[in-house]
Amino acid sequence: MDAKTFDQVVKNTRFAPASIDAARLVLVDGLRPTDAAAKTGALPAHVSRTTKNILEAERKWRAENVAASSLESVEKSLNASYTLAVQTARERMGPGTVLSAPELGGQYAGVTVAQTDLHLVQDVGRGQLVIHELAKLERVPALGADLEIKYGREPMRPALVSERTRTKSRGGVAR
Repeated sequence: MDAKTFDQVVKNTRFAPASIDAARLVLVDGLRPTDAAAKTGALPAHVSRTTKNILEAERKWRAENVAASSLESVEKSLNASYTLAVQTARERMGPGTVLSAPELGGQYAGVTVAQTDLHLVQDVGRGQLVIHELAKLERVPALGADLEIKYGREPMRPALVSERTRTKSRGGVAR
């Protein structure tokens, strides 16, 4: 273990200073536990227990840091995809287009006009576009598809995606 990691791990522990010094000698400097105990005046059993607990704390510390950096990476990717979706939508539909995010309980009908790795842009008419997160849809539809997307009231449920079919009918009087 390097000295910087050791300092981060023991920062929030309640070990005695002598035990921390002995553990540093073992984990950072590579001394044998009995030699570290003799050098610091700690009991060998305390040195062994302290080094074991510090190694366990290091594993937890590393796991927390990996989880935090993974979450940060996902958030950056999501933001970049959203920015690209907005940019693509504005390029295709013009700067006066109104962009919005879907709402819980909302229902949106129209043609998909753009897609990024994580987002789908749907033209819902009258110069309005809705940007959907693909992860929140029950399935990923094809670009150019005429869809109806329905969100439920529960945020953890995926939105229902269905193809819209248009039927041509003639009105008027039958003869």
